[in-house]
Amino acid sequence: MKDSTFQNKYWLGIYRRDELFSIKFLLEVCQLCIESGIEQICSAS
Repeated sequence: MKDSTFQNKYWLGIYRRDELFSIKFLLEVCQLCIESGIEQICSAS
């Protein structure tokens, strides 16, 4: 995972070759984003 800024907004990039994420992981990522002010999540393959 990588968090960064673009135009003064935080974003989170997640890379996983098959783009399969468990529900538990996605919920934890969402909570992390809420707590840290990350406004966008990007998934790439």
